[in-house]
Amino acid sequence: MTLPRPSTPEGQAGLDALLADPSHALVAADFDGTLAPIVARPQDARPHPGALPALTALAAAVGTVAVITGRPAADAVALGGLGAVPGLVVIGHYGWQRWQDGELTATPAPPAVERARAALPGVLRAAQAPDGTWIEDKAHAVAVHTRATADPRAALDRLRGG
Repeated sequence: MTLPRPSTPEGQAGLDALLADPSHALVAADFDGTLAPIVARPQDARPHPGALPALTALAAAVGTVAVITGRPAADAVALGGLGAVPGLVVIGHYGWQRWQDGELTATPAPPAVERARAALPGVLRAAQAPDGTWIEDKAHAVAVHTRATADPRAALDRLRGG
């Protein structure tokens, strides 16, 4: 098997270290945009056909294989079928959650997130957010989306006060 040639000395050093002691290597990949294509509706994301076999092969060859995602860890596991990969670690919500061997652990959300969650619907009403604006609750954060409005750019500008 021919390995790709890293384009930087640092990349070559990293590959050399991984090959010299794979049992201590960590190989991690993002879910959306790497293992699965970016899709219009996040709940429709599924891994590329070769992703799970590749992760399974890596899990047998290196110390730790991880998937990192902004999604809730359990959602990525369910959507991706990631529970089938032995020993896989899934870091969700940008590091706030960890899923491993079927167990999910999470750090509590900061109190400011709960205050923002409670205030945001009123803020959007006061700003006269256009139809199609929606709030995504990410447990440790909240996000406002405008992509389903008639003019997403104009809706975002309006909400920014621009």
